[in-house]
Amino acid sequence: MSHKKIYKLRQAGLSIRQIAQVLGLPIATIHRILSKGKGKRGRPEKYTTDMLPAQVKEKLKALLLEVNTEKGRKRTTSLRRIHALLEIELRMVGVNTLYGFYKLTERFVKEEWGSWERLELARKGVKEAPKVSKGKIARDKGIVEIDATGYSYKGKLYAVMLALEIYSMRILGFYIVENKERQASHYNKAFSSLDVAKFMLSLFSEYGVPKAVKTDNEKILTSEHITRSLSELGVEIRRTKPYQANQKLIERVIRELKDIARVARGASTIEELFSQVIDTYNRQEHRFEHFQKPVSPAEVELEGFKEVDEDALRRAFAERYERVVRNNSIRIDNLVYEFYMPTDAEKGLGRRKQADKVVCLRDIEDITKLEVYSVSGEFLGVARLISTELPALETIEYKQVKQKEKRQAKREKELREELRELQEAKIQETQEDILSLLLVETKAETSEEGQGEEEIDILKLFGGD
Repeated sequence: MSHKKIYKLRQAGLSIRQIAQVLGLPIATIHRILSKGKGKRGRPEKYTTDMLPAQVKEKLKALLLEVNTEKGRKRTTSLRRIHALLEIELRMVGVNTLYGFYKLTERFVKEEWGSWERLELARKGVKEAPKVSKGKIARDKGIVEIDATGYSYKGKLYAVMLALEIYSMRILGFYIVENKERQASHYNKAFSSLDVAKFMLSLFSEYGVPKAVKTDNEKILTSEHITRSLSELGVEIRRTKPYQANQKLIERVIRELKDIARVARGASTIEELFSQVIDTYNRQEHRFEHFQKPVSPAEVELEGFKEVDEDALRRAFAERYERVVRNNSIRIDNLVYEFYMPTDAEKGLGRRKQADKVVCLRDIEDITKLEVYSVSGEFLGVARLISTELPALETIEYKQVKQKEKRQAKREKELREELRELQEAKIQETQEDILSLLLVETKAETSEEGQGEEEIDILKLFGGD
């Protein structure tokens, strides 16, 4: 009994029962021969690239690299489609089944590119090639991950910022703004660096300063204000790539929070809704990879946080300005603060010839608090707000008002320009109408004079006769 004949019939696409009928052997014997030391389903792995002629190899390589662009995305040709295109050539070399073609293609890809991942990179490029998992994400203690998402509630679109401690998987807090109020088209643009600073200040005041903060590369999270504040507190900054959920644990939690929010009832505002949703999530039991049994995040003790004085926190997150003291006053955002330099007060001097340069730290929650330091870092005192027009005490609210005024002024300027252009166009049309009327009248007078002259000439002619 020749095993090669059994393998050849199997490669031709015959079933085990059909081979047994052709050779007159028991089905069990055929099955044992095919399954002994062979691949899946008892089929021999005898497909090699040496079976293919050079011309077929070139065709297969071109079809594997072929890319079509649909809706802005690169689409590749499926293996089933490639098999249909090369079916005649494959049958001529003994590859009669789709399974055989798959095995042959797998070997061909490994020989040409080394792996399917490298083939995808050659076909789609770095930007569109599927991302390869880099393994499990480390869940160290004391690391807070921050990210934003959008949520629609009662017909309004809101932007929500969330903070997650990645070891306990507990949501520490949230911060919500309405997109319409901020004139933002996307939830990431609804926040400013001041919003992030205020959110972090509230978190650190309640839970302490974490070992590290993990964020993506959004501008509001990588601004100089946030980077400087975290560095002063000794917090490590870790960055992740945006739009890659496999690198951010908080993305999975956000999806779960939204699922809970869909069935939540009894909330009158979006703040109440997210308070209920986060409380429900933190108290529910979850299965996490780094815990052996289901746990609720609220019961896991937070570790890796250190307590810092609130004044130190406020100084770290305060707005920083470099200004000069002129006439015992400091001007920031059209606001005037009164401040006397200590040396001038002691010596009884009046106006100095050269203005003193100072560093000002303004509280992000109270716009009236302005601490003044020398360039070397020496504390000089506290300035007093003396502006006649007293703004909102909230620094972020004042910033929003100023931005709104700028937008209104810009819009007024645009409207004035449009009005001026319309008036100029209307004046030009009026002038053209007047000119056209004058031309018509001139032509009419000219034609009347010509007719009169012709009549006179005729009379003279008749008189001459």
